[in-house]
Amino acid sequence: MINFRFLQEQDQESVKKLMKEYPLQFPDFVLDMYPERWASYLFDRDLTKSQYVVAEHERGQVVGHAGYIHNDDQRLYEFVGVVVSPKHQRQGIGKDLLKSLSLLLKAQGISSVMLSTLGHPGNEETLAFYRSLGYQELKYETDYYTKGFSRVTFIKDL
Repeated sequence: MINFRFLQEQDQESVKKLMKEYPLQFPDFVLDMYPERWASYLFDRDLTKSQYVVAEHERGQVVGHAGYIHNDDQRLYEFVGVVVSPKHQRQGIGKDLLKSLSLLLKAQGISSVMLSTLGHPGNEETLAFYRSLGYQELKYETDYYTKGFSRVTFIKDL
């Protein structure tokens, strides 16, 4: 059985381990953003800025993570850090993580959300996953981060 709960300080290393299992989606320059994001959330607790949820296996093992931050440039909330353990994929965990965050945002009166992911060979399943959930591709920016690391931005009405 999988339980969903808010991220706690002790979850950070487990989530980083999960992310490291997906170097195509979470290269080091992406992973480096998370300690600061989590610290802001864990110690500020202003849900209008960010929120993070983990999926926990009945034995207490963190098997998934997702969050949202406010993207000031786009003036939209953005889902970030969506990851599920390879052993627990295709069980609806990623979908449920995004659904729980969507409900939190809807409760705040938010009507749409964006997300960005890397758009390069090897990441097609991730792009297909978001499309299957109704996310619409907004833009594809070739070599956005650095050569070979393009960015695909999606948007969805909640």
